[in-house]
Amino acid sequence: MALIRGLDNYGDWLYGHGNLDYFSKGACVGLDIVTSVKEWKYNWFADFQKGIDWRTRLGSKNQKELLDRDVLEIVTSKKDVISVLEFTSNLDAVSRLYTGTIRVNTVYGEEAIEIKAGGA
Repeated sequence: MALIRGLDNYGDWLYGHGNLDYFSKGACVGLDIVTSVKEWKYNWFADFQKGIDWRTRLGSKNQKELLDRDVLEIVTSKKDVISVLEFTSNLDAVSRLYTGTIRVNTVYGEEAIEIKAGGA
């Protein structure tokens, strides 16, 4: 993985700072994971099966275990990820907010990743 454009605190691409707007190595892997996990299934015209079925997972009961499996499947499918070292998550059924922390071993070293999806 060479470079990936960074995101600001609102999830928008960074612009206007030249090469400083791009991440590489471990930060690149982490950002690739975050953006892939936040991808909604049936939302991309070129591949409707790519992503997580967030509508079902956040809108139905007893979905946390399945959601955790979906997230871990995406994380472990990344080519630069060697292993998952630590994973914790929480699904708030009232606000429909899923949060998680993943620590992975990559070809560049360890990387800690925060995930936040859904929510009112």
